[in-house]
Amino acid sequence: MMGILNLNWLVDILAGVRSTDAGEDAVSEMRKSGITGGKTIVLPLDLTSMKSVRTFAEEVLQKTSRLDLLINNGISGFCRF
Repeated sequence: MMGILNLNWLVDILAGVRSTDAGEDAVSEMRKSGITGGKTIVLPLDLTSMKSVRTFAEEVLQKTSRLDLLINNGISGFCRF
């Protein structure tokens, strides 16, 4: 993933995370490693909760007009929605 993100042509990075504090820490580490292009948006997302997924989707639609690249780095297991 870092190889992709090292291309500073990316305009925006939107991170859906379980812990926004950990997400902000990850953004800080990316910036320290030299990924300086664009802006980052950190939003809470719990894939075990359909309410959280819907809230996340609504916020994404409000904050951006398009999604160019999705990196799904999580697993929710077998959830009943």
